[in-house]
Amino acid sequence: MPAYTVLGDLPSSFGKRASTIDRMAVLFPFHATFVDYTDAQCRVYHDRSECAEAKKILTLHRIDGSGGRQRCKQCGRIESTLSRRVR
Repeated sequence: MPAYTVLGDLPSSFGKRASTIDRMAVLFPFHATFVDYTDAQCRVYHDRSECAEAKKILTLHRIDGSGGRQRCKQCGRIESTLSRRVR
């Protein structure tokens, strides 16, 4: 079982695009507490399961929501890459 909460997969009605998209899970936005993490890791929120930085944050140190923080740049790049593949 993964250490993150998955919002859900896209329906197969996306056809050919579903095979590219369905493996890329979206998370409920979360941010980290300041326990055992660098200041830089705590300044952003995450919402992509593929994000290497998000995977480093233990579930018990996650706080739901963005907490008014900026989105993680890596999460943004992952979504941007996905958007280009779907077109």
